[in-house]
Amino acid sequence: MATRLLKVILLLALLSSTAIVLIHAHPYDNADLRAFLLPPVGCPAPCWLGIRPNSTTLEQTVAVLERMPSVEYRVYPALYTNAAHIVWSDSRTALRGSITLNLDIVESVYIQGLQFADLWLLLGPPDSGQYRTRYIVGRQVDLIQSPLMQVVYYTPFGMSATAPTDCVRFWYQSTVIRIAQASPPEEIEGNSPSLASSRQSVCDQRWQ
Repeated sequence: MATRLLKVILLLALLSSTAIVLIHAHPYDNADLRAFLLPPVGCPAPCWLGIRPNSTTLEQTVAVLERMPSVEYRVYPALYTNAAHIVWSDSRTALRGSITLNLDIVESVYIQGLQFADLWLLLGPPDSGQYRTRYIVGRQVDLIQSPLMQVVYYTPFGMSATAPTDCVRFWYQSTVIRIAQASPPEEIEGNSPSLASSRQSVCDQRWQ
């Protein structure tokens, strides 16, 4: 049993090392996708396609989306609350997402459709990161801290991204990108995760 487990761990380590080498050896150049995600010239972060959280109105947001032929969207107005939202999809990049508003002012932009590896390849290592964890009861009634979600921050872009944690499919987890007027928690500022350490943290918990 121990030998079999050791073989599995060694295989995972080899796959992880191979992925890291490929990421560094083959730059991921997708100018269209980067332009779609990152703030355009003249629009300081946080900004998406000219839409700025805490500033852009619902009317202005719709005007931006109307100018993009590849984007389809639908507005869901606020009924019983002040929180309207827009659901959108882009046929050119195959991305999709939503925009939340409060009192007709944009609060956050959410983008889905990228895997965790795609995000690192496009933007490089994040500025900081953390794990949102849960405690589970072990066999001897010990509390074991189990990683549940990984959150990484790209502060210069006003962007964060969340992905489920999985040792085997670490790089293939779907991410949810959030663009908003927010900063990383103070306790993790300056704690920049590396490619190797991010995955190792998950796998260490997975095989306990």
